Amino acid sequence: LDTSLTEVNMAEVLYIDYGNIGIVPITSTRTLPSSLLALPPLAIQCSLFDCLALGEATTTAFRGLVKKRCLLLEMMVRKEVLEVDLIREVRDNMGYTSVRDVLVLSGKAVFYSSPYTTIPNVEEKKYKQLPSLMDGSVHTVMLSHLHKLSHQQLPQLSVQLLSDKDKLALQLPSLMDQMGEVYGVKRSEELWGLGRCWPGMVCAVRDSRDKMWYRGEVGSIVKGRMVRVKYVDFGNTELVPDHKLRRLFKDFMVLPAMATRVSMEVKVEGAEVMAMLKEGIDLVDLNMKIVKEGSEELLPMVELKVEGNSVNNRLKQFVC
Repeated sequence: LDTSLTEVNMAEVLYIDYGNIGIVPITSTRTLPSSLLALPPLAIQCSLFDCLALGEATTTAFRGLVKKRCLLLEMMVRKEVLEVDLIREVRDNMGYTSVRDVLVLSGKAVFYSSPYTTIPNVEEKKYKQLPSLMDGSVHTVMLSHLHKLSHQQLPQLSVQLLSDKDKLALQLPSLMDQMGEVYGVKRSEELWGLGRCWPGMVCAVRDSRDKMWYRGEVGSIVKGRMVRVKYVDFGNTELVPDHKLRRLFKDFMVLPAMATRVSMEVKVEGAEVMAMLKEGIDLVDLNMKIVKEGSEELLPMVELKVEGNSVNNRLKQFVC
């Protein structure tokens, strides 16, 4: 309440559930009952991250981009006034676009710090995890990646569960198709490039061989702009330039990370045995029994069967 206006019986009022300010007659105001005071204000004051308006034209353009639209809010910097980006859906096969970037690219606003500043992924997002594999449980799985032989000479592999009740692995192709539509546009790097990244950061990554987009997690910054990224749905790790990484939207994080890494309790030696193992279990449904439950330090130990035949026993015979 602006007491300087009381002489003319008018009040400046902040509408705490909408954020706007109005001048109203004092006779139009009432004291809120205690039951309504218990409700927190619904309006959250925000500003567009690293974006400087150029006058009324910016306001007009901004209003046209956001009015009567459902938007996704990406928080960039947590301050008293949140610094955010607003993400809107569009119909030209781009899927999503940044309101801030549209304003800048159309000449209605400028970057506050530098015209080359991109939106960093500052949220500490984490993938959902599949339930732990219990000792003695049996699952139908498919090989997604065979890892290099460990120093203990125990074969390690990543698998996708096929027998879970929700059939989550069967939803992965559709998710990847959606990612391809969103990130496969001409200005993808300009719109969704990370700017910077760090170990543990979730991302979308474009594979250089099949040109498809995958869900990833940054493992380490190797040298310069080269990043080691884990493909969380398949288990393999690749070295990629950071310009092939994109900000991963929450819509693409509904599914948990699909790759489960396990180990076989059979010591083997040499690339030939590993090649034989891959040939025997690739592209087929596998019966996987948990022999020893895993922990934070140790992978689950498993026995694999193909059409009732034990892969573990076959490896033992081959090694002997």
